[in-house]
Amino acid sequence: MAIASVAPDGFVGNTNQHMVVIKTGDASLSKYLARYLNLDIIEKIASRHSTGGTRPALDYPSLKSIPIIEGIDFSPIDNAIKQKKEKEYKAQQYLDSIDTYILDELDVSLPEYQTDLKDRIFTINRKTFDNRWDPYYSQKYFRDAFTSLEYCNYPIVNLKNITKLITSGITPKSGGDAYTEDKEIGVPFVRSGNISIEGELDFDDLLYLKPEIHETLMRSSQLQKNDILIAIVGATIGQVGIYPYDGGANINQAIALVRLKDGYNVQFIKELIKSSIGQLSLNRLKRPVARANINLEEISTIKVVLPPLDKQQEIADHIADIRKKAKSLQDEGKRILESAKQEVERMILQ
Repeated sequence: MAIASVAPDGFVGNTNQHMVVIKTGDASLSKYLARYLNLDIIEKIASRHSTGGTRPALDYPSLKSIPIIEGIDFSPIDNAIKQKKEKEYKAQQYLDSIDTYILDELDVSLPEYQTDLKDRIFTINRKTFDNRWDPYYSQKYFRDAFTSLEYCNYPIVNLKNITKLITSGITPKSGGDAYTEDKEIGVPFVRSGNISIEGELDFDDLLYLKPEIHETLMRSSQLQKNDILIAIVGATIGQVGIYPYDGGANINQAIALVRLKDGYNVQFIKELIKSSIGQLSLNRLKRPVARANINLEEISTIKVVLPPLDKQQEIADHIADIRKKAKSLQDEGKRILESAKQEVERMILQ
C-alpha cells in the first residue's frame, strides 16, 4: 500500500493489472488506510482471503471484505518512519562518501559533467576514433575525463591485464527442462537484477538450474568464490558485486564474470569499478539505446588504477567499515519501524 500523493507535482502515471487503486478523496484517510493495510496482522488477514495457486491473488470481493478498524493511533508508526528516514539519510551520507574517499586516496580528479549545449557540440578527427564511431562515446567530457585520469600517481591498466577470465552465461529457454524448483539440488542462477545497488547479491528472487545443465551447457560460466559480477545489460547496467560463497552458481548473459589473477585485492577492484573511476569507463562503453548494453571485449578495457597491494587492502578495509556503519543504521531504522508496528498491532488486539 502506497500513497500516490508522494509523487512529484505534475506526475502522470498508470498501473498494471497487479495493482488496485483506492480513491478516498481525502489525504488524511488515504494516509490512515496506508498505515492500516501495511500492518503485518492486516496483511495476514488479507492473505487468508487470497486465491490459492502458485501466484496467490486478491480479487475485488476479497479486498472489500478486509475489516477496517477506525480510530487507531498511528503516531508511533509516524514517529518511527521519521526516525527511519533520518537513519537512512545518515547511512546514505556514509555511502556517498565512499567515492570521494577513493578519489582522494588515489589522487584522482575527474571533471564535472557539463550540461551546457556549447560543451556538447564538438568535432573530432576520424583518426582518433577507437572502435566506436558514435558521438556519445567520443563526447568531450569522456575525452577530458580520461585525460585527467592519466595524471594519477599510480599505474593504470585495462581490466584484462589483471584477470584470468572474463565471460558471461546464457539463459536457458523459459519453462524448459533446464530449471528446477527443488532448491536443495538446484544450482542458483544469478541474473543482473540480483545485484543490488550496494554491491550485494540478493538471493530472494532466484531461479535454480538443474545440476546437469550447470555442468554441461553452462559449464563455462560457473561461478567461483570471489568472482566479480558486473551487470552489462538493461536498467542495472554498471552494478557490481562479488560472489562470496563456496557453493556453485551460474549466471546469464546480462552479467560479466570477472575472475582476477592472484596478487590483487578483489574487494578493492570491485569498489574501484563501482566508483566514478570505473563507472566512467562503463558509462562511456554502454550504448545509449532502448536496452543499454556492453559487450565482454569492452568490459576488458575498463581502466583500473593499481596502487600497491597493501594500499588496496587499506582502501578496501576502510570502505568495508563505511558500508558496515551504513548497514547498521539501515537495520536500526527497520527495527524501529517494526517495533512501532508491533506496538500498534498489540493495541488492536487488546
